[in-house]
Amino acid sequence: YLTEQVVLRAQPEDIRALEEVIGELRSAERARDTEAFMRAQVDWHTGMAGATRNLPIRWITNPVLQALEGVTHNWPQLAIFEPSFAGYAGQILDRVAAHDTEGAVALTRRFHETVDETLRSFLQDFASPI
Repeated sequence: YLTEQVVLRAQPEDIRALEEVIGELRSAERARDTEAFMRAQVDWHTGMAGATRNLPIRWITNPVLQALEGVTHNWPQLAIFEPSFAGYAGQILDRVAAHDTEGAVALTRRFHETVDETLRSFLQDFASPI
């Protein structure tokens, strides 16, 4: 829903701000700087929520982003550099510019499915029964 709303409501200043975050993501990915990468991910999601121009969405996402910050601070090894988050974010902005809601939503689903598979395989090593 968030991605769909960004495509429908984002203003030029939102897109410029998100482009800046993509630059931060790219730099962090190249350097494999986990802390900067995680911070930029939170900035991306914050910017996306703001670009919806929908206050309830921002209220809902705030606690989720706070939880994400806690997780990334406590478990930096969960940083996933592949697939590229910056690449995904750039493709999302391309879909926003094209007003391609369906493409943006499909891209978001595929990206998060891939990340989920990557995390699942990583976490299985730690999921032994007690």
